Amino acid sequence: MMDAEFRRYLAAVKAEEPPASTTSPRWTETEALAQRLIAENKVEGALKALEQEPARKKRWDLLLLTALLREALDDHTLALEAYEIIADKLMAAGDRAGVRAVLPKFLEPEPESVAVRFLHFLARGDDVPDDERAGLLRDAIAIRPADPELHADLSAVLERLRDESGAREHRLHSVELQLELGRPERVADELLRLIEEDLEHAPPRVGRALLRFASLVPWPESETFLDLALPELAKRAAGELTWEDLAPVAPRVPAKPAPRALFSGYLRVALAREPDPDAILDGSGAGDPAAPIDAVASRLPKILALPPGAHVAHTTWGLGRVTGSDGENLTLDFPARAGHKMSFAMASKSLDRLPGDGLRVLAIEDPAKLRELAQAGAPEVLVRALRDIGGTATAAQLKPRLDAALPGFEWGTYWKQAKERFKEDRRLDLSEAYRQIYRLGTGRAEAASGVALPQLKPRAASEGLGLIRRFLKDHAEEEPRLKEIAGPLVRRWAGEESLDPATRAQALCHAASWGAFDAAGAREVLGALIRAGLSPDDLTLGLNQDQLLDLAAGSPREEEFLWRAAESRLPRLRERARTRLREVLGDRYPRAIESRIQRPLEAPGLAARLIEHFAGKPGDTGAPPLGTLALAAIRLL
Repeated sequence: MMDAEFRRYLAAVKAEEPPASTTSPRWTETEALAQRLIAENKVEGALKALEQEPARKKRWDLLLLTALLREALDDHTLALEAYEIIADKLMAAGDRAGVRAVLPKFLEPEPESVAVRFLHFLARGDDVPDDERAGLLRDAIAIRPADPELHADLSAVLERLRDESGAREHRLHSVELQLELGRPERVADELLRLIEEDLEHAPPRVGRALLRFASLVPWPESETFLDLALPELAKRAAGELTWEDLAPVAPRVPAKPAPRALFSGYLRVALAREPDPDAILDGSGAGDPAAPIDAVASRLPKILALPPGAHVAHTTWGLGRVTGSDGENLTLDFPARAGHKMSFAMASKSLDRLPGDGLRVLAIEDPAKLRELAQAGAPEVLVRALRDIGGTATAAQLKPRLDAALPGFEWGTYWKQAKERFKEDRRLDLSEAYRQIYRLGTGRAEAASGVALPQLKPRAASEGLGLIRRFLKDHAEEEPRLKEIAGPLVRRWAGEESLDPATRAQALCHAASWGAFDAAGAREVLGALIRAGLSPDDLTLGLNQDQLLDLAAGSPREEEFLWRAAESRLPRLRERARTRLREVLGDRYPRAIESRIQRPLEAPGLAARLIEHFAGKPGDTGAPPLGTLALAAIRLL
């Protein structure tokens, strides 16, 4: 049965709904009522009563009460439905403070898509500082990264903040997203700016955006933009556009000399890295208005598969070159078969195309130069091998190709010599070299950023820790980024009882150094590992061994861990353990040493290490009498 205060609250619903505002007395009254109902365990009864109210889905005060009560029952889905209507009413009333107050409901624990609408509303305020506006828009983009309007708005804000590169990136991305959505009319006004201001900084992206625009609109609407951009693209994007970028434009090109010449100009940009671009253009007929454009589009992929100037290999005739192609027939030169004719269908089955600047061509044409490069540890060898294999390969995939190119050569020596030189060669992408994966880079300085972080699997702790170790060995400067991603996972591994103690200890070392544990939490995990039998020797890195000994200092199980360190195979650890034991045990240290030596069978390894040390240094602190040592040695034997 409803109490009097609740009845009075519902009775007020008959009056006109007050404007939505967090400063309204009705808002404060609603929050106070919800708190009391929750404290008195009357939530379910109150919700049943609210269900009988006809205005429960319209009035913001009843929606707020419903949302607060639903939250108390952990019914977040229904609570968010009510909060969304409240936030919309606050936006309609222009209550920015109210929207900001409700916003966290849509961001925690996981962001909801609807939060973008409220973030965008907050970012549009006239009195919002631009740095705050940029933060709100970035939060919105993090939730909805493919929204072109958000990127356009952020670009404008960053421009006012004089962040030119950031403004350019979001401006370009906004245009690209609009074109992906098939909305060329929304970017036409931006294209001129892209050509005049952005082309010199991002030529391939601007070129692709222009071609995508040209594929979506009639030719007259794009011709001016294409003509204006072509000279700069020819200088700055040679070989960085492709036939795939051009192909969708082809059906829109009129069969007239000027449009076909412009189309051919873009095709020449795309073909700039081919061995003989002029021969490809001639064979394709792209510049000839009399040649149907659909025939050109059909012919070009075949020509590009085996273009004039390309190196090819035949199992019988050896290494040769294509000297001409019209997409249907090829002319080839082999050592003993100059001017050989072959159909494209037959050639595609019997010939392998080889990169002219690849390893196989060099091995055939100039093996002496290849040997010279390999002996010098030149990165050129790896670059050429990656060109042969498609640009990306693991070390295991590269090995047979290197062996075949220079049989009998000691490639292990090459890798050792070349490893450091690889880092200086911008033709190589070493972002995943820690995983033995090598790629060809772009060759531009600005592309040398962005190291790929290890992809860690929650159920593969040992493999993941190995990846982390190798990654940090090559990319120590990336540790701050890595700990943000991997910190929670290594903390979980450290506490995972199903893992062996050594693996957990490795995870603990990372988690402790990254701040994923506080000191007390780390000591608690280490105590459990010591109880499970962990020894400093179980970790292979001296840095980790010392880290665990530091972490154990002052803990209840420190002495136990120190005796295991005193048994270590490493003199450094044994010395550190004895020094610390003297500090911890004080006057009890000599008695503890003698006790362990006199009972050698309880810990034979430790006894043997102590006997060895004190027999060689009988004057050392805590040394037992030589007779005790001799008797203990006999017992041990």
